[in-house]
Amino acid sequence: MSDKETQEAAKKVEDLTVEDGDKKENEDKPAAGGFVNPFAPKEGGAANPFAAGGNPFAAAAAAADNGDDGSDDDDDDEDDEDDDVDEEDVLGQFMADFSEDGKKRILALSVLHEARREIESAYRAEYYELQKKYEELYKPLYEKRRDILNAEAPEDSNNNDAEALKDFWLESMQNSTELAQIIEEQDEPALKSLKDISSELLTGDQTGFRLSFHFGDNEYFSDKVLTKTYIMANDEDDDDDEVLSEVKGSAINWKPGKNLTVKVMKKKQRHGRQTRTVQKNEPCPSFFKFFDPPAVPSEEEQATMEEDELEERDAMLEQDYEIGMMIRESLIPKAIKYFTGEMADEGPGFELPSDVDLDEDDDDDEDFQPPKGGKGGKGKGGRGKGGKGGQAAAAAGQQECKQQ
Repeated sequence: MSDKETQEAAKKVEDLTVEDGDKKENEDKPAAGGFVNPFAPKEGGAANPFAAGGNPFAAAAAAADNGDDGSDDDDDDEDDEDDDVDEEDVLGQFMADFSEDGKKRILALSVLHEARREIESAYRAEYYELQKKYEELYKPLYEKRRDILNAEAPEDSNNNDAEALKDFWLESMQNSTELAQIIEEQDEPALKSLKDISSELLTGDQTGFRLSFHFGDNEYFSDKVLTKTYIMANDEDDDDDEVLSEVKGSAINWKPGKNLTVKVMKKKQRHGRQTRTVQKNEPCPSFFKFFDPPAVPSEEEQATMEEDELEERDAMLEQDYEIGMMIRESLIPKAIKYFTGEMADEGPGFELPSDVDLDEDDDDDEDFQPPKGGKGGKGKGGRGKGGKGGQAAAAAGQQECKQQ
């Protein structure tokens, strides 16, 4: 929004004096630059309370005399079979003990709030378009990065630089604290075929983003691209925020016996004097479960879910979204920094208390040896994993996850 448009919007607010309740003439022409006057009447919408003949304070007084909050009660209240209190009821109950003058003031403030919401909506739309504009500017840089990483070394070359870069994305992810926690040892061979990771904002009526993982030929699945899509919606409870509306992942076409997300359990069953071995597939921790996210429950589903179940689902969705955002906003633009170990995602601004001495001797920890970090990771292999060294140590203490 330009300075001129901001001043015009501010002028509208200054004209709204509670003391005299004078009628103000509405200037409904859009300002230069496309700014839409939030007080202009809308086609098919409610009458502008600040237009000539529509003094909001007079309307508030009439509403107070009628014992309501001035809102339209002709909505589909009949369809509400439950006893939930809607927003209008909350406002009406809140104002019940106020004087007529107090009710007028509260209703006027509510109108200002709605005007702010419209400005906020315009801001979000413009910001989203700005993000898409710069996304296109970044794209050529990411394409050049992909070409450099996937270039073949000259036949007469005596160095292994190109070979070392083949694991670029696997090493970069393992040097991220957040991503290292979801990469299992059995995932590594498949992730070595990862050629590129890209992100794009959704277009059309939907907002959100899509992550695309580009793979080369491998022995595990036939897909060349696996995607993860996050679809957002406005939060009805918070005007300034968005919530996750839907999350979708690619269905992976696993090759026979190569499904990394399940393990084969063998059990012996006895039938009389005979014994037979039965195989059963059970879920197995794997990075590739990232493409099979939990579903966002609808309002109807939430009503039937136990509180513990709903909290668990919310926690899973929150963790999944945070990983997606980390990949989009940190790993993709700063991949080289993760690869070299220069980038840390431990969290901003953490400092040890001044009275903590890391060099202080402690007999109890005398024989403790921390796991080594991943290649080039400077020890940032992930909590509880510590890169490749930590993963191997963790795998030693767990039952092996065999492929299907």
